[in-house]
Formats: sequence, C-alpha cells, structure tokens
Amino acid sequence: MEHVLEPTLISALFWAATAALGAELLLLGGRVRPDAARAPRGRRRAGRGSLLAIALAMGLAFGINSACHAQGWGNLPEPIAGWVRGLGVTLYAAGALLRLWAGRCLGAEFTREVRARPEQPLVSHGPYRRLRHPLYTGLLAVALGLCAQFANLPGLLAAALLPGLALGWRVREEERLLEATIGERYTRWRRGRGRLLPSWRAAPPGAGPP
Repeated sequence: MEHVLEPTLISALFWAATAALGAELLLLGGRVRPDAARAPRGRRRAGRGSLLAIALAMGLAFGINSACHAQGWGNLPEPIAGWVRGLGVTLYAAGALLRLWAGRCLGAEFTREVRARPEQPLVSHGPYRRLRHPLYTGLLAVALGLCAQFANLPGLLAAALLPGLALGWRVREEERLLEATIGERYTRWRRGRGRLLPSWRAAPPGAGPP
C-alpha cells in the first residue's frame, strides 16, 4: 500500500474517489423511504444475511491481500506491479463514482435493504440503461481496485472471487424478491440489461417501465 500515493495524479484520483464514497454514505446512507415503517417485517429484514456476507467477503479479501503481500507470496514484480496499482486506483475511482451516480438516479428509492413493493418505479436512466445492479458493480470495482494496491496475484484472485460470490448471492436474492413482488413488469424491464456487467444489446420493445 505504501506505493499507491507516490505519484501525484494517482494520489489525487485515489482521494477524489474516497471522497465520492464518503459522499455516498453521507447523502444516501441514512435515506429511508416514507413507506419503510409500513413495510412487512419479513420483507424489511430480507437481505441482511447477504449484506453481512458482502462485508465479510470484502474484509477477508483485504486480509488475504495484506497477508500475502507481507509474506511475499505472489507479489508481482515491477513494473507490472506499478501498472496494476495504477489500474486499480482507476477502477477504485470508477466504482466509487458509479455508486454515487446510481444512488442519485434511484433517488428516494435508494435503500440498503432488499425490499420491494408492487407499485415500485423501475429506474431506466443513467447506469440503469445497461445494468440491473450498478451499485453492486461499483462495489465490486471498489474492492478490486483497493486490493490491487497490494499488487499480489493470489490476493487479486481472492478480491474477485470472494466479493463476487457474496454479491452474486445478494443479486439473486434481490431479483427473486423483485420478480415475485413486481412480476411481469420487472421481467420486461430486466431484458437487455446485464446483472453486473453492462449489456450492449438493445432492449426489446416493451422492456422499459410503463
């Protein structure tokens, strides 16, 4: 980690992305929809297990990177390590900005819980034109970008695999709830949109929200 802040441009990018993540927490973290208090108790609690799994997976990935780097297991040589760190900061910044953008597009619909209601609007602008879950795509990019600062091959694999599996659980849980609650309207909306990677296929007619 000591190498990441040496070049001025990379340092500026890193701290700008960190500020964006902080802005997301400040601006969106405490937001609760007005109907939250009326939501069914079981539905409000849905997703807490997957949220905990994401936090544990990211912490474990960071720990594996730190341990492998300290022991010299799989550290990449220079100049490859420098390129990986630079790419990682770019990925970190992109993920942070994507999360902020997606959260602002969701507006009052933003929530950290897996929750849905039949009349829920389906956002189709911004990153939601090509992605179903840009918030999770951004989080995965942040995890990869941060762990890339160790420039360690086993650690990079752990950073891709562990958060990826946890986010996959979260995505499947969320999509099952949306499909069961919203039904055909959600099924149409998700066509032409990738889960975590953007889809460049044109959405078929009727795929957007009514």
